[in-house]
Amino acid sequence: MGTSAAPQLDQRQFCSECGRSFAPQDLAHFGVVAICADCKPNYVQRMREGATTASGIVYGGFWRRFVAIILDGLIIGVPMSVLLMVFLFPSFSRMSSSSPEPPNVGLVLLWEAAIFVISFTYFVYFNSQKGATPGKMALGLKIVTVSGERMSVARTIGRYFAHSLSGLILYIGYIMAAFDDQKRALHDHICSTRVIRT
Repeated sequence: MGTSAAPQLDQRQFCSECGRSFAPQDLAHFGVVAICADCKPNYVQRMREGATTASGIVYGGFWRRFVAIILDGLIIGVPMSVLLMVFLFPSFSRMSSSSPEPPNVGLVLLWEAAIFVISFTYFVYFNSQKGATPGKMALGLKIVTVSGERMSVARTIGRYFAHSLSGLILYIGYIMAAFDDQKRALHDHICSTRVIRT
């Protein structure tokens, strides 16, 4: 009788939150994390707010990442708007005059190239060298690889272009972060990255 009780004890698992032991079927499993019924509501709520793991990592939630994107957009967009007024406004003014002139195609193409170069440099530099853009840093976020390391320049470039895929499909790639257990957007899945709270 004593020998049959030992295997049953060995088969019991511990809740990652409260530490009590339970039969495996009485625990809810979130990846490698096991949670008892009493702890599950609080754990799920924390996951919704920013996915907490047993290792203490807190993933950046959807809304926090959304605000960070807006901040980065303002940081890039405001200076670019000033340049737009300086370089392209005269061309548009001539188009709206009584004797309109065709737009300077070369100037427009140069403007588009400038937008790409500035945006590309901004995201690749900050994400590869600092681990986050100023917008993310302001919200206490950081981008890491699966192993928790800073992204290489090559991975950062790949993630920059993967952002386009997230936006092309009606922004569903971004919305995925709201429902993923590790708050990963499509570009995080593609490049094996995570956005965590520091």
